[in-house]
Amino acid sequence: MDRATALGNPYVVHRHDSPSVRHAACAAYRELLSRRDVWDGDGETVVAIGEAHGFRGEVRSWRAERAVERLAEITAMARQGRLRLDCSCAPLECHAWAIAERVMEDLAGAEGM
Repeated sequence: MDRATALGNPYVVHRHDSPSVRHAACAAYRELLSRRDVWDGDGETVVAIGEAHGFRGEVRSWRAERAVERLAEITAMARQGRLRLDCSCAPLECHAWAIAERVMEDLAGAEGM
């Protein structure tokens, strides 16, 4: 999972950035994935979420409709036991962790139905 994918983190972290910048970007992304009310692609809200987590760096565009589609595909693969998330950030804190958490929540919610 890199920034070029539909689920790429819009909160840009550079290699020279401090761990606190990476953490803020990952926390903001985690909230972005959890808040269905921002999935209309509102760029101002995406920036506001980042700022609320102390992220003051570059924010790239977020295509919510593509992210929703891709999350559904990934969740379907996980149901079939065919899922491996990789990112060039590893082993550092990464947005892929938030994606994995979201997929696990979706799977748990589907089982509770």
